[in-house]
Amino acid sequence: MSGVLLDLIRMKRKALDDLDADIRDHLEREMADNIDRGMTPDDARAAALKRFGSIALAKEDTRAVWIPVWFDQLMQDVRYGLRMIRRTPAFSAVVMLTLALGIGLTTAVFSVVNAVLVRPLSYPNADRLVWIATPEERSNEELVMSPDLMAWRDQAQSLDRLAGFFIGGERIDVGDEVVQARVVAATDGFWDLAGARPALGTVPRPGEQGIVLSHAFFERWFRGDPGVLGHAVPLNGRPTAVTGVLPPGFRVQLPPPPAWSGVQSGEVDFYRASIIQPPGPPGPATAVQLFEVIGRLKPGLSLARAHDELDAIRANTEKAFGAQFRPRRLRIVLLADKIVGGARRSLIVLLAAVVLVLLIACANVANLLLARGSTRQREVAIRTAVGAGRSRMLRQFLVESLMLAAIGGTAGVLVARLALAGLVRVLPEAVPRLVETTMDARVLAFAAAVSVATAIVCGLAPAFTVRKTSVHDVLKDGARMASASAGSLRARKTLVAAELALSVVLLVGAGLMLRSFWRITENPAGFCARACVNDADAVLGAAVSRKHEPDCVRR
Repeated sequence: MSGVLLDLIRMKRKALDDLDADIRDHLEREMADNIDRGMTPDDARAAALKRFGSIALAKEDTRAVWIPVWFDQLMQDVRYGLRMIRRTPAFSAVVMLTLALGIGLTTAVFSVVNAVLVRPLSYPNADRLVWIATPEERSNEELVMSPDLMAWRDQAQSLDRLAGFFIGGERIDVGDEVVQARVVAATDGFWDLAGARPALGTVPRPGEQGIVLSHAFFERWFRGDPGVLGHAVPLNGRPTAVTGVLPPGFRVQLPPPPAWSGVQSGEVDFYRASIIQPPGPPGPATAVQLFEVIGRLKPGLSLARAHDELDAIRANTEKAFGAQFRPRRLRIVLLADKIVGGARRSLIVLLAAVVLVLLIACANVANLLLARGSTRQREVAIRTAVGAGRSRMLRQFLVESLMLAAIGGTAGVLVARLALAGLVRVLPEAVPRLVETTMDARVLAFAAAVSVATAIVCGLAPAFTVRKTSVHDVLKDGARMASASAGSLRARKTLVAAELALSVVLLVGAGLMLRSFWRITENPAGFCARACVNDADAVLGAAVSRKHEPDCVRR
């Protein structure tokens, strides 16, 4: 970019030099003709200059043909704005730091909102993926029993793919030690829904037992050795073959595990194939598997139609198993809404809070610019007296504000990057999909738009107050030290009142949030702190009969 600007400057200088040479050549030829007519050299030069007219006007008219007048004036305003920044470095630094803080916080929160609420899931046909559950009324359990899953898989016409999975912890032998790893045990359709394409090997075929390692787990514990593919490793004491390794950066976006499972949120270490076992004959002790279920709607079908069909199929399954299957309500929502959960409202509230912080920063900057504008009344009066129009003065103030906002916005993007990096490092699971937050083109466009809007808000206030300055009064001999006008003082008082009002709103909101947080932590969570389930196998083979439930789940 700097190279292009230098080239443009060189081209402009060369064009101006050529213009000067053409004018000199024209005058010299005119003088020679006048001398041939018998004039003296001085008279010949005077006659040539008189006939040519104003050299400065000719140059200005020529530049207007080359470069639009508005662009040339804009460049003059930019150069003058840079001189003003260099002339008042302390003032400029305070303004740019204030804007960097406000724009940076707003951009950081918007980038999280963009990643969590705006950007679609990284799945094929993500807008058609749904979460299906049959919540238990007496507990927080949202699992689906294997007879329901099998019936839906075989009979549902509204879904073109269905898969069950469960997130748990399992022990895997990696050679010299045994590692407790975070595992997703999934049925066959899971790989197609997730769009998994292993970097090495393959995913398990239908009916085949096997595990697929994440790239990070593969590099850390198996040192990136491709020889592990096809070899069996002890998984919970049972040899299980490693069939594939996922590519770097691949992550499956799933809802966090339920709190009662005792499994912490985090990166998945590997994925294990899970085979749905047909349930035994109906009876009080029938053992079934429990799954979390995701599916993909067929194109053009609605959630309501899929809900009605799955509910009808589930009712038939309940009749087949009698009292073993107590009535449950069916819940089906978009997978993206399930993953986001209650974070949507919190993020919107947080975004509103940082917008208030940005408004406070804008009020501070506008107040500073108004204070500096009061000291520039004589400058404005002189420029107005020599012919500068009101619109030109307004544009000058706006350009200066835009330059300050541009530098502050650039620094704000750096502040946002640092804030996001720290948040992801310290609290990676604080918000769903937080680790996917990036400064993409949408976020940068948002930062640019916020910077421009901030410049307009901050720059127009001093411009409108200064433009009402009386040129005659300011240029009087006794008005060498001009004071702030009444309009400027009223504007500054209004801005201070607005800052106080916004600050009170923020403090009250923060107090209410702290009070709510204190009340939440004061009450019991509703489930045992210890893990009710040690690994995925214990859940997948759990008995449905409620007399065998752990007390912590039953509560």
